[in-house]
Amino acid sequence: MTLVSDVRAAMPMTARNAQEVAAMMADENKDYMVYFKPFSDPLELVDACSRADKDIYMALYFDDALVGFYMLRGWDEGYARPSFGIYVASSYRGRDIAKFALSHAETRCRDAAVERMMLKVSAHNKAALGLYKAAGFEAFNTCDTTGDIMMEKVLQG
Repeated sequence: MTLVSDVRAAMPMTARNAQEVAAMMADENKDYMVYFKPFSDPLELVDACSRADKDIYMALYFDDALVGFYMLRGWDEGYARPSFGIYVASSYRGRDIAKFALSHAETRCRDAAVERMMLKVSAHNKAALGLYKAAGFEAFNTCDTTGDIMMEKVLQG
């Protein structure tokens, strides 16, 4: 009998796992990384994590393997509404890790009495658009610099 655990977890990101995730991103296929643009260089993630005060960076695990991270950022810059971003290693796509991370992030926001959460997504990233729409996010604008769709979700009100 084979036991399949499919355990998903999120833990606060450390300098060590930030470096591991940065290395994963640097090794990814460039076509896969085209939709993930918060950092011009993956090593910027390590710097962002080390400087974070209110912003949240969470390492994502699947069956004890580090598979990516999510972030809620913008608080350190004075915004009341955080921006969600996520990277999941391509070898772990299709295992509901992004859905788990989004739910985890929403819980963190609700616990902090955040009323709205936002994100940006490429109009060409159909899988992510489907996930975000199914989770209750609605488009409200288009980013002038990237052309990405800006979406938000009301969490409390």
